[in-house]
Amino acid sequence: MKLALTLMSILFISCSHPNPKVNVVVAEKPIDTSRYVVLKFDTSRDNHLFKSVDKPMNLSASEIAKIEVMIAKKVTEYNKTEKAFQDSVNKKFHRKEPGNAISFDNLIHRPEKYYKQFLAIINPKDEKEVWVSCFCDKQDNTYWKKDWVNVDDGGSCYFQIKINLTNNTVLGFYVNGVA
Repeated sequence: MKLALTLMSILFISCSHPNPKVNVVVAEKPIDTSRYVVLKFDTSRDNHLFKSVDKPMNLSASEIAKIEVMIAKKVTEYNKTEKAFQDSVNKKFHRKEPGNAISFDNLIHRPEKYYKQFLAIINPKDEKEVWVSCFCDKQDNTYWKKDWVNVDDGGSCYFQIKINLTNNTVLGFYVNGVA
């Protein structure tokens, strides 16, 4: 009985004193290198992507995470605009019934699952700019990690985004067309 009373007293005392606050630090998510590659700048291949290049750069895991957030935001904006366009086409041509509606889906689904090629530079203003080429499926396990994947058409399976990482701005967003 004394043991039970002692245990209950300890339990009561420990419950009556709040635990001190504990700060929890969440580690950065590791980068899935099977879906990402940072290409090395090649003057003959890449000069057309940027107005002016001061020097090529690499990207940190936190910068890639920041780019992913910017991509997700831009894709949400794009999908909203694209959906409104699709609805207006169907409305304009009186295609309200599901059987008569023009069916085309050029929305970007789950951009975080796309494969991504990054190319980062410092411009003459000392700002970091990044070109990102995104595609939903890779045809080859090695080519895409060495050179750009260039596709005519392909729709929303292929899109590119140009970002000024220093200013947190999107400089351009391009979605491939549908043939």
